[in-house]
Amino acid sequence: MSRDLSAAAEVPASALPEVLQRHMDPSGLTCEVEGLRLRIYRELTPPSLLKAGALRLFHVGVSIQGVGDGQAERERLMYVGEGAQSDTARVLSRALELIDADVVEGVLPQIVDYLQIGRDGILLTSEHLTGTEALDSPGIWRALDLEVATDMLVWITSAVRWFHNQGLALGGLRLEQLRINPAQRRVALAHFGSLVQLLPLNEVQATIERQRDIASIGRLLFEAATSSDSGRAKGIFARVLDDAQVLVDAGLARPGLSQVLVGTMVAEAPFGYTSADELLHGLLQLQAELAPSLTYHTAMLSTAGNFPLRRTDQDSCGFTETCVIYHGQTRHLGFYCVADGVGGEEHGERASQASVFASLQGFHQAVGAYDFESLKLNASVVARTVVKLAAQHLAIVGEADPGENRGATTFTGAVIAGDRLGIGHVGDSRAYLLRDAALTPLTRDHNLSNVKEALRLMTGKDPVDAHGDERRISRYLGTSAETPMSWVDAFDPALVPHLATPPPRPQDDERGELDRDADLGDDLLLEHTRLPHGALDQPRPGQLDLEAEALCATIQLCAGDKLILMSDGLYGELDDDTIAAALNAASDPQVAVRELARLALRDLAMDNISVVVVEVAHKDSNLTMSR
Repeated sequence: MSRDLSAAAEVPASALPEVLQRHMDPSGLTCEVEGLRLRIYRELTPPSLLKAGALRLFHVGVSIQGVGDGQAERERLMYVGEGAQSDTARVLSRALELIDADVVEGVLPQIVDYLQIGRDGILLTSEHLTGTEALDSPGIWRALDLEVATDMLVWITSAVRWFHNQGLALGGLRLEQLRINPAQRRVALAHFGSLVQLLPLNEVQATIERQRDIASIGRLLFEAATSSDSGRAKGIFARVLDDAQVLVDAGLARPGLSQVLVGTMVAEAPFGYTSADELLHGLLQLQAELAPSLTYHTAMLSTAGNFPLRRTDQDSCGFTETCVIYHGQTRHLGFYCVADGVGGEEHGERASQASVFASLQGFHQAVGAYDFESLKLNASVVARTVVKLAAQHLAIVGEADPGENRGATTFTGAVIAGDRLGIGHVGDSRAYLLRDAALTPLTRDHNLSNVKEALRLMTGKDPVDAHGDERRISRYLGTSAETPMSWVDAFDPALVPHLATPPPRPQDDERGELDRDADLGDDLLLEHTRLPHGALDQPRPGQLDLEAEALCATIQLCAGDKLILMSDGLYGELDDDTIAAALNAASDPQVAVRELARLALRDLAMDNISVVVVEVAHKDSNLTMSR
């Protein structure tokens, strides 16, 4: 945690809570409580909440008493409650022990320790405010783009929903209780005001407390949407049931927005939200209405080439796409593949064709078996599974005709689900990503050259003869035996250090119970920066971990990206710079595939050529929110 959490000055000892003053050491710099040494850096309690007598919040350094001065302090947040507020600190401590980090990570802190000192309580928590800034002025919140503010309110509502499910309420939310990181669209709840236990309350009281939390989120949304104080919202929504035209006059009659504001600001049934679940559904709908989506344009080409001794095209390629819109959100699903047959003209051609058809069918089966979010978060696992299904199909083809089972094929497939890209790969066909005019290989070739290089790195001995090894594949899908799953790669492990785990985002699972857990595997998110070129020159510690992470990694696509799948007949004729230049100059994917083929065929192309290009474009949101 950085020391710039607050602009507040260092806290003089006389201004500290009584429980801390009682345990202050003679130097006046630290408190020694229950075996801990607490150095008070500064107070973070908003002045308005301090006057209200709520919990007080401090930024502290914690070390253990009796340990040498050289011990590093661990920076923490510390909530201090005296008297009645001590009960709030204790309730908060018990609640945070049960926290679901997947739902509210970053919004709420993790508990570290709770100390009961007589009638007072001290709660130490994790450093969840790192990188955030205080909302010292309402203008900071009101200046946020509505899409950013909505994202933050989704996080806050997820936390409120979690508290309500624990039988607790926050007693309403105010801006001074929050800290934000606009660049990352992150928000953290820094102060908890007067946490209210719902369970001891009667049903009417509990309903009122829940609605108070819900209404406070509505007021925050109103301020972000109108750039004005929420005080004037009372007059608008007092009349909305009699005359909905007031929403139009106030500029609030927008899809998704009007529904959430009415649900939070009008208590009368059936208009008002009765639970945080309903509010979260409404915010997710608004989020979908606001969010721009991606659209995909695809072209492919395969040719036997112009080398006179290659009479047939043993390559195959294909793709299938489906796109639906529901709950206001566009959901694109696509599978794209290239296969390069080996084992003789007839056998290789049959193997590549069979693998492409089987993979397309396998992808359709996956679409029918899993929900969209599972496919999106596990795109590489799905892609590898589809490749495995194609391998099983080829093995069955070989068993059905054992006299003609000499066929084999490389295979590189890609799954795009929403904005996520996953890869399934066997052999030496390749996948590339063009981003910001730079071309980056996403897969590593399975050839004898790379096998010998791996042995060289392990043994320190140079291979005897590596000439031509880059043309000899070490993995393939074949008709003579089923390809093991361990042969199916996803991304080149060298890319994994440049991948970052995305923050969990609350998801709406078919408008039912919210749950982001997926059964297929973990996911990684490629940051929107230029990808590194080439692979690592030397092995490093943790290579096995990189290999494992690469198998379930995904890339988050963004507008302007181009995904390229190709057989070795293309990259064997053109270097990466030439390929990148052609892609950057092409006006659309169809122009791109034709130009790449033309460049590869300028001389006698020694191999068949196949290429698939998928261009990612920006689709406008369903509505434009202007102020």
